[in-house]
Amino acid sequence: IGEEVYEEANRIPVRDQRGTPEQDALRRDLTIGAMFIKVSLPHSTLKSDWTSDDMRYILNWTLLDYYGGVEDIKKRILRSPCP
Repeated sequence: IGEEVYEEANRIPVRDQRGTPEQDALRRDLTIGAMFIKVSLPHSTLKSDWTSDDMRYILNWTLLDYYGGVEDIKKRILRSPCP
């Protein structure tokens, strides 16, 4: 996830800046492409106990949908993620 920054005299963006997921989502063309999945490990699980088959059950995930991409999919519409 990055952020584009422009120098005053130059229109070529500097892309080595870090931004928030919401800032990154706003730069996407469509709301359905502006959705992200945040994946994390539960705090209570011991890493030494994991097998590759366990990973699909151990991981926690959260859908980040700042601009209504899920609703747009349900309504079958394409929309820009403008605030």
